[in-house]
Amino acid sequence: LALYVHIPFCAVRCHYCDFNTYAGLERLYVPFTNALVAEIERAGAARSRPDVRTVFIGGGTPTVLPPAQLARVLDACRTAFKVLPGAEVTSEANPGTADRAHFAALRSMGVNRLSMGVQSFDDAELKWLGRIHGADEAAAAYDAARAAGFTNINLDFMFGLPGQSPATWKATLARAVALRPEHLSLYSLTVEHGTPLATQVSRGLSAAPDDDLAADLYSLAADALAAA
Repeated sequence: LALYVHIPFCAVRCHYCDFNTYAGLERLYVPFTNALVAEIERAGAARSRPDVRTVFIGGGTPTVLPPAQLARVLDACRTAFKVLPGAEVTSEANPGTADRAHFAALRSMGVNRLSMGVQSFDDAELKWLGRIHGADEAAAAYDAARAAGFTNINLDFMFGLPGQSPATWKATLARAVALRPEHLSLYSLTVEHGTPLATQVSRGLSAAPDDDLAADLYSLAADALAAA
């Protein structure tokens, strides 16, 4: 089996996001963790503790939870399931909600892969996306994760933003490649029904993504990353 564990909390909810996640519910962190641990225990017992090759903690933003609560979740996974030696254990992380101490805590609880939601190395694009970090903060978070001992890091980026230029996308890709992460995930922006972005587009307050531009940026990324 592979386990996916969902942490449905964020510091701020991005206007394009339609994931099951909520901001401003810090009072629920502990009761949610208690309920999640109980659910994991029941799931493992119902399956006679099967083998697990990967664990992925996503969200939301798992790093908004205090490390002690994430450790409880991982401990429950290892008790309820047989997480195999050498299993890949990933946690998503927001550069704006984690520092070296937080990354070190993740390493100490057995997380061996990070997936960081950088999204862009252009501050204007990050502001439009509603991210809580800047480009330099994202790079500093990456360095902090390396310093904490992570040797397997994925970085997420988005393309096809309204008004995004090939030049800014090239610059983001170049900075990402220069960091030498083990993996990159590139996502084309989509306007999801029910999101604030969908409302803004329908009211003419924001331009809709341009599919032809997104295709051009996809091809640009394919060429740039193949060359790297």
